[in-house]
Amino acid sequence: MKHNVFIIVLTLLLMLSLCSCHSDQPAGCVTTDGNGTTVIPSETTKASDDSGDSVPENALKVRSVYSSKNYLIPGEFDRAYYNSLLYVDSEYYGLYTYTSVINNNLCITNYPYSASSKIERIFVKWGIFVGTASHYDGKVLYFESVNDPSSEKLIADECLSSFIKVSNENVYIITGSPSDPGKSKDEGFNIYHAFIDAGTQKWTWSKEAHLPELPQQATLSNDGKIIYIACMKNIYAYDILTGTLLALSMPDYWAETIKISITEHNGKLYVGSRGGISELDLNTKQCLWYPVYYDELSEK
Repeated sequence: MKHNVFIIVLTLLLMLSLCSCHSDQPAGCVTTDGNGTTVIPSETTKASDDSGDSVPENALKVRSVYSSKNYLIPGEFDRAYYNSLLYVDSEYYGLYTYTSVINNNLCITNYPYSASSKIERIFVKWGIFVGTASHYDGKVLYFESVNDPSSEKLIADECLSSFIKVSNENVYIITGSPSDPGKSKDEGFNIYHAFIDAGTQKWTWSKEAHLPELPQQATLSNDGKIIYIACMKNIYAYDILTGTLLALSMPDYWAETIKISITEHNGKLYVGSRGGISELDLNTKQCLWYPVYYDELSEK
């Protein structure tokens, strides 16, 4: 039964992949990049220096879907405010601040996010990778043919966290908890490497590293050498060339936040969460919290 449901879901994903945003669509159209990451087209944002506001010296300039929020000011993490957004009767329940970089501009938008289920796919040379995750089950599969569900091959019986597509012949897969309830949850916190073998000219994969914590989001560095993984308590930097894993310490509050996006911009990492974003300077290792108060925002 699960297999039939998975085939139906895959078919729907393939149909959806044929749809894309066009220039005649409204400015609010949301697209997906090659890694399956949601991004906001630049025409939906407004430059902070076009707003006419006097920008404070310590402000973080952003492009925003809100006319009143073209920069963010760092502040203390407000647990009371953050926790107020957790209740279903909150006006802003389910809203998260999503970060992305478009045309070399840091962009933010509010994004309805659910951690209860995930279905992602990426197209590659000679096939497609599909990953699922939920509270109860998850797996990562490779299909040799998009028209032949029977061509599936199991990569990991673990929940998908992130796909990192380096190229059409080179993919990294980050997994969360295993599907087998008999296994320890942290057994599934792994990094897999899938690539086309030069000799056989077929896709092959192997487990490359184990993560000490639950991974939530990941991104490839701008130079294509490092995978930054936002985990429960810390950020981990996985060096693709050496296979080494380095922990980047984050403040205590960070463990309380759900991370929905991570992106690199001007030597810093920006992690989107409920009620704001975190900034980690990769040189100084200084971390700042930029709160976003939804009741202060005005839509364009």
